Amino acid sequence: MENYLDKEKSIHSNFHKLYKFIYIVLFISCLGFAQDKKASEIYHTPNGIFDQVFDNEGRILKLSEIEIIKPHSTENGKTILNAQSFTSGIFELYFENGSGMEIVGNAVHDQRRSIILQAFLDISDFINTPLKNTGNKVKFWIRNPTTVGLSSNKGSSASAFYSFPTFSAGISNQNIDFGGILDNEIWKTIHAGVDSYSNTVLPIINTNSVGEFYHGWACFNFTGTVNWNLDYNKYNTATAYPANYLDFYSTIIHEVTHALGVNSLMRYNGNSSFFNNPGNYFTRYDKNLKTSSDVSLIINSPAIGGQMYGFNYNLAIPGPVLFPSCNVFPPEFNGNSGSFNCSSSMKYVGNVTVPVYNPPCFENGGSLSHFEDACYNGNSNDQYFMMSDRASSFFAKRTLTSEERQVLCDIGYSLQGTFGSTSNFTYKNYGVASCGGISIGGVNDGFLNGVYTYQGNGGTNISIDGILSNDYTSGSSSNLSFEFVQDLYDPDAIISGITPTSFTFKSYVPGVHLLRYVPFDNITGQRGNITYIYVNVFNHCTSVTQPNLVRNGDFEEHSYAPSYTSQLYKSCGWQSPSYFPSPDYFNSDSTYPQVSIPSNVFGNQADKISGNQAYVGMFISSNRPALLQNVYSESLKTELTSSLLPNTKYQLSFDVSKADNYLLNGIKFQVFITDANLELTTGGIIPTSNITSDKVFLTNPTFSSSTSATEWETITFTFTTGSNPNLKYLYIGGLNNVQFQNSNGPDAYYFLDNVSLIPASLLGLSALNFENDDIEVFPNPAHSIITVKNSNSNIKSIELYDMAGRVLKAEKVNKKDVQLDVSNYQVGTYLIKVITNNGDAVKKFIKN
Repeated sequence: MENYLDKEKSIHSNFHKLYKFIYIVLFISCLGFAQDKKASEIYHTPNGIFDQVFDNEGRILKLSEIEIIKPHSTENGKTILNAQSFTSGIFELYFENGSGMEIVGNAVHDQRRSIILQAFLDISDFINTPLKNTGNKVKFWIRNPTTVGLSSNKGSSASAFYSFPTFSAGISNQNIDFGGILDNEIWKTIHAGVDSYSNTVLPIINTNSVGEFYHGWACFNFTGTVNWNLDYNKYNTATAYPANYLDFYSTIIHEVTHALGVNSLMRYNGNSSFFNNPGNYFTRYDKNLKTSSDVSLIINSPAIGGQMYGFNYNLAIPGPVLFPSCNVFPPEFNGNSGSFNCSSSMKYVGNVTVPVYNPPCFENGGSLSHFEDACYNGNSNDQYFMMSDRASSFFAKRTLTSEERQVLCDIGYSLQGTFGSTSNFTYKNYGVASCGGISIGGVNDGFLNGVYTYQGNGGTNISIDGILSNDYTSGSSSNLSFEFVQDLYDPDAIISGITPTSFTFKSYVPGVHLLRYVPFDNITGQRGNITYIYVNVFNHCTSVTQPNLVRNGDFEEHSYAPSYTSQLYKSCGWQSPSYFPSPDYFNSDSTYPQVSIPSNVFGNQADKISGNQAYVGMFISSNRPALLQNVYSESLKTELTSSLLPNTKYQLSFDVSKADNYLLNGIKFQVFITDANLELTTGGIIPTSNITSDKVFLTNPTFSSSTSATEWETITFTFTTGSNPNLKYLYIGGLNNVQFQNSNGPDAYYFLDNVSLIPASLLGLSALNFENDDIEVFPNPAHSIITVKNSNSNIKSIELYDMAGRVLKAEKVNKKDVQLDVSNYQVGTYLIKVITNNGDAVKKFIKN
């Protein structure tokens, strides 16, 4: 009954790879080796961590490929339901063009669609779920079998989608084994009562909002060689069931049961379809699979991972039990042999024990995921279980057996004691009460109103509390706690102060961290799905050079030296405004040749300032159709030390130089200063809607560094702010409607350094000595009286400035100690220019 699709891989264009390869060939003697940056694409999740989803067979899809598209079209006057949904109980079904059920008014399409809607309604009535109270839905995609590659002799196929962290965008998993027991998106949505993509994708899907991504899919082949029974009244030989037909209703129930979680992720080599090097993901169903001699197929280390982490194939199992008598290699059969050997058959062992389909060669999608009738209580092959490896061609199996119902209860579902309707010959009374299932559903955490809930400076304690408040507990929230919290980003992160509902987190590694935990019921011992928490760790600067409002404008201060491209976050105070590959950080402290100075993967460039050892680099590329304005831009972002004052003149400057291998194209650099901390999903481009008259947006009138690969060019912008008092975030790069020297040309790549933003009236002060230890200002901070003291010579005069560059006081004196009354000034930061016989200096003090 199962069907197989060719494995699909997403291949993305990457225009800069060719040029990088050429450069590596030319400079290999200098560099030794180099690594490619990731291909550009629009990410839906921070750093693309959850941007790939998978189905049962390990096929990879991007989130953008399973996004629900609302518009529909018409054909010959009839409505095509390529995205219009039909509600059926807890499900919403979306019919793709070519699904065979999409045309409203077509008698055959209408008949098929009515059957599938009834089947999903019967399943909905069978399952107890908080979805029935929240009003949220499981989004199910009914697909075109041709689109998914279903062969003409196969009747159907289905799968839930699975989402787990893949750490793209140059982020490594640090060799942490982060596999475990993986619940699919249907399971999670049904158990939590909210969309499983909540607090995962951008724009942020909040707990109570409606999701826009599918949780699973199915397709049914109406154009191949399969004959379908669409008549409810024909269900056995007594009612003239047509021989060698597939019952459509029965097939739907079979496929949806797989999608609910009655399936194995194991392959012939013992690894999961989602082997994530290191790390295997298996299902709750896999946990209950055993050999004929009662040895579990997968095991873990309970002291490390409890009952949800760290599962791998049990190496103590002797012999090829997964392919018991296969004589080919690899030991796989691409089809359905229907073969069985009851003496060696593996089995499912939960609250019921049933044999599973275990043919001589491993059958992807078939082996382990079906039950073997012929090895159970004297049944004929394929004539008892709904979930047998083949459908019966003599009668309709329209309801799950009592054993199959128990398997669904084992893997977590709460189910009614009856199923279906007598009017459709789908009714079954199991003679038991509802099973409780697992009454816990975890919902991801880390966002509140579109911003990070948990964030703080590197090396400081960040309190993580409230993560259980959105998890579903079936009304027993007081019993809920969590266990096995783990940082998948930093293996050295410190997790302490653990209570049943909170803990303290500390890491010295900047960036967006992904933590995981398991919601746990202390009374029942039940465990929900693995649940994730985003934590944003800032790269905190220890020094600020006044009057420059830009932290670490020369990029010298860093927590860690870069080890790869796309690591701007290792330079204190700087980040990319986008959720995918960021600008590059170069530092001579690095032991990796591709990101060192002066020679690196993109060129040979010394720092402009003698003795300095760091700068950044950025790609700006045209002709990327998937991105906003067709431009991919690795722009920079930083938060200024203070907001710009309204109606005040400022000067911004920075140095740029083209990399050696990128001399054939250039851009007009742009800056944007705004009051919003933008987290872009648009390829580094600022959307036009964000650029309003109360912000600062400037474009350099000339193309930068068009002739020299080694000399630095200083770009300077002088501007006056308007009335907005909250302009605090600075963006630099190609930002909006980027102008290229050659719009159809190759990528541009620039090195950038020495960013400075200073009030125009303080430009003269910026060149003075801020580090003169002979001059003291105390107390600092001060409320009323400060003393300025010069230990070596008399002070000739002093001048007091605010941070807008205005002179507040000027006095001529001729002594070593001067007292100033600052009691009438507002709280804030001020500068004192001290003129002495030995030279001038500037000191900062804070009025409190």
